Amino acid sequence: MYRLALSAALVVTLPAFSHAQSEVQWTQTLSTPKGATIPRDRADIVGIEMGDTYAEAKAKLLKLFEEGIQPREAQEDVPPFTKYKVVPVKETRTSLRFKAPGSSQIVTASFVRRLKMERETKGTGPRAIDETIEVVLSSPASGHQVIGIERTLEFRNESDQPRVSEFLAQVNAKLKGQPRISLIGDQGTYTYQFNDGNVVAPSKSDNYCYTRHGDFQAAQLVSINKTGDCDAVLQIKIGFGISRDHAKYIQFVFSDNDRVKANLTADFAFVENYVRTLQDKTRGATPKL
Repeated sequence: MYRLALSAALVVTLPAFSHAQSEVQWTQTLSTPKGATIPRDRADIVGIEMGDTYAEAKAKLLKLFEEGIQPREAQEDVPPFTKYKVVPVKETRTSLRFKAPGSSQIVTASFVRRLKMERETKGTGPRAIDETIEVVLSSPASGHQVIGIERTLEFRNESDQPRVSEFLAQVNAKLKGQPRISLIGDQGTYTYQFNDGNVVAPSKSDNYCYTRHGDFQAAQLVSINKTGDCDAVLQIKIGFGISRDHAKYIQFVFSDNDRVKANLTADFAFVENYVRTLQDKTRGATPKL
C-alpha cells in the first residue's frame, strides 16, 4: 500500500515538460473530531487547538498577531493586515508529485502544511518579548487539521524571566500530570506523555515516545504510536536564565500522534486512490483481432 506515495521523491527529479501533469482536487474523507485523543481542556496552546481547521488556526494566529506590537505602516484605509510591515501569518505549502508505474502522468498534490506567526509583546524593560507560533496541518483529505503546535518565547529583559517552578506548576495543573525531566547544562526538557486522554508516567527515553507531527512519509506511519501508549506528546524545553529557577526562553512542541497517524493515513490513501481512479478512467479502443 502507498506505493505511489513512496515514489514521489523519484518523480520530482524528472523534467516537468516531458510528462502530462494534473493537480489533485481534494475531497475530505476523514474528520477526526476535536477531543478524540486529548481532552479539549488540555489540547491547546494559547487557544490553538488540536483538530482546528486551517481557517480556524489562521484566524486565531491573526488575532494573536493583532495583540502584539508589530510595527505598522501609516495607512489606515487599506484592507485588514495589509497595513503591517510584515506578513502576519506565513504559509508554507507542501507539494507531492506521484507517478503510477508505467505511466507518463504526474499527479501533484499540494496544500498549506504550516502556518507561522511571529510577534513581539511588551516586556517590563526596553526590549520586547519575542514569540513564534507555528502550526502543522494535515491535508484537506483529512480536514486540513492542526496535528502539531510549536511555540517559542524569548525573554530578552532579565526582569521578564518567569519562575520555572511557577510555570511548571501551572502546566502540571492544566495537564493533570507530571513530566519526565532531563537536565543538561543550562537547559531543562520536560516531556508529558498522553495515553487514552490522560498524562501518564512517561517512558524512560525520548526514542520510545516522541513528537511525530513532522513526519510526512507513508513508510513512517506504522511506527507512530506503535505500542498504543504514546497518543500525544508535549515537550517543553526551558533555557535557564539568571538562575535555574528563571527561564530566558521556553519552547513548546506539542504533537497529537494519534491524529497524525489517522490523518496522514487518510491523506496518503486519498492520493493513491485518486491516481488509481485516473488509471481506471483511461480506456482506449480494443484492437481488432
